[in-house]
Amino acid sequence: MKIDLRTLNKDLLIKEQIEIPEEYYKNTDVKKLKNVDVEGKIYYNLSNEIAADLKVRGLMVLEDAYTLDLIDYPFTIEINEILDKNAENYKISQNILDLNELLWENIVLEIPISLTKSPNKVLSGDGWTLNGQDKEGDSPLKDLNNLFKGGE
Repeated sequence: MKIDLRTLNKDLLIKEQIEIPEEYYKNTDVKKLKNVDVEGKIYYNLSNEIAADLKVRGLMVLEDAYTLDLIDYPFTIEINEILDKNAENYKISQNILDLNELLWENIVLEIPISLTKSPNKVLSGDGWTLNGQDKEGDSPLKDLNNLFKGGE
């Protein structure tokens, strides 16, 4: 998202759908970002600093933690920041402000640690279960229990 700072003599109202470049999320759990809408304003505050008050909404496409199926995960973020000229989360070159870094840094904080469509699903295979209870006697340490019988 690029903004011409020469047009920033008053509040710049923003309401647009943006595209975050794929290079930002290629090494993350995010498989794709869809329908990312940015609303808000960018302006100079009383200290003559660039301020951003933005609301970002969209969908992250993530993998299911159990089945690796793709899941759409909706997110909403409120961004209220003063953009310091020395900060690395945005770039100014030739009076153009690029906010992709700032937006991505806030989106990545919303990625859940684990996501699944069916949290109580019991997965199993030949001789194994996931999220299942061990049957009594199946413990690899069952023989140790016999050594400590009798309070010794």
